[in-house]
Amino acid sequence: MNRLVGLCLTCLVGTSLLAAEPSTKPATQPADCLVGEMRIQTLAQAHYVYATTQTTLATITDAITKLMPSLEKLITDGKVKPSGPVVLVYQGATGDPAQKFALEVGIVVAKDQQPVDDFKVRKLAAQKSATVLFTGAPRNIGKAWEKLMGSLFAAGHQPDGEMREYYLYWEGVESPNNVVLIQVGIR
Repeated sequence: MNRLVGLCLTCLVGTSLLAAEPSTKPATQPADCLVGEMRIQTLAQAHYVYATTQTTLATITDAITKLMPSLEKLITDGKVKPSGPVVLVYQGATGDPAQKFALEVGIVVAKDQQPVDDFKVRKLAAQKSATVLFTGAPRNIGKAWEKLMGSLFAAGHQPDGEMREYYLYWEGVESPNNVVLIQVGIR
């Protein structure tokens, strides 16, 4: 889905105008992905239209691919009016690729949004969370989850069972420019 939510990044590159000789260092290659540092924060509540399915980490791509076209059609038909990003909510997921858990696929909407077809409406509660920002193609998002979970446990926090991914900027499944906020609720 090509829903864009504004995100501006400013890069400052220091160069010396007084350098007598050009650098002999090769240009750096861009990273496959970038993962920010963990932050503890409480994100505000939001209203959310979503559909639920049972899946595993091993089959999650199929589950998302099955639900997203229905959500996109509701948006195109004007039955759902987004007011924020696409959000995936994981209920009870662990690191076990074969364990089933509930996956919600949806999007942030206005308070007056009504349920439509197989899509329900609920509040995403404000949640004290450990978060990281991820930039890259989804095939690399596991690196962000590994870093976040490692940092979370190292800091002495325990997950509360609900995890979320907010797709803040999306260009496509192969794009290194996608930006996702990963959120793990903590006790």
